[in-house]
Parts: sequence; structure tokens; C-alpha cells
Amino acid sequence: MNFDLAEIGKTIAKVGAPLLGSVVAGPAGGVIGQLIASQLGASTNTDDLVKKIIADPVKVLEIESNTKVQLQQMALEQTKSELARQTQQQQLDFDNTKNAREMNAKSESYMAQIVSFIVMIGFFGCIVLVARFHQQPEDEQVLYMMFGSVSMAFGAVINYWIGSSNGSRMKDVFNRKS
Repeated sequence: MNFDLAEIGKTIAKVGAPLLGSVVAGPAGGVIGQLIASQLGASTNTDDLVKKIIADPVKVLEIESNTKVQLQQMALEQTKSELARQTQQQQLDFDNTKNAREMNAKSESYMAQIVSFIVMIGFFGCIVLVARFHQQPEDEQVLYMMFGSVSMAFGAVINYWIGSSNGSRMKDVFNRKS
């Protein structure tokens, strides 16, 4: 098979199927070119395929339409898969926090409180450093990176101690309004 994919792509675009033409001219063009040739009954010769495309533009438009539907279905499946992955990750995060709370309630250790206190001191300390003291430009980047990391840890601490309770309260308020 020796297709001139650029020529085939231009011909397909000229008959009114620009999406299909751009796909043929792209990296997967050889495979797509073979698919089009088989559906049009053309040989693996560029001239023969171009003649078949020009002779039956309706069939080319039908191929493009089917391709669009298939691409939309693939995009939908990918979106569903991504949503399922995100849902699973959120459930894992929720379960992790729930298990940590339960373990902390059962144990007599004060480590969760100590770590939370250290993170809070670090968070507010970074705020004071950023707001109160002038930093050298090369030190600012490091301070902002540290502040970002401590801010994420601060959010986790807040979520650990009151996140679930706050969510339950909001759900109760919403249910009362309904």
C-alpha cells in the first residue's frame, strides 16, 4: 500500500468531509486510508482511491458521519471512565479520613492533635512571613512553594477535624429547605 495521505486528505476535504480528511492526513492516516479504501471498494493505489472518493462523495460523507458518531461515543466513554475514577478516588479519600478519625477516637494517642497544631502554626507562620516581612526575590519563590504545601496540609487538617461534620450540617440544612 502506497497512499499519498496528504493528497487523499485534501480530496476528502474537498468533497465536504473535513474531519475525515484531517484524520487521513494525520498520524493514523494509513489505517484510516485502508478503511476508506475497503468501504469504497478501491485498491491500495492513491489514484484509484481519489477517483472513488470523487465518484462517491455521499459515501465519504457517510463514512465521516459514522466516524463522528464513533468519536463522540469514545469521548463519552472516556468521560464516564474519568468520572468513575474520580468518584472512586473521592470515596477512597473519604474512607481514609473516616478510618483515621475512628482510629484516633479509639487510641489514646495525641499525635493527630499535635500534628494538626504544628500544621496550623506553620500555616499562620507562613501568612505572617508573606504579609509582614519583605523577602528577597530568590527567597520568595521558596516561601510561596512552602506556603502552598502548608496550605494544602492545613486544608487536610480542617477536613479531618470538621469537614465531615460541616458536610452533614449542610446536608441537613438543604433537606430542611426542601
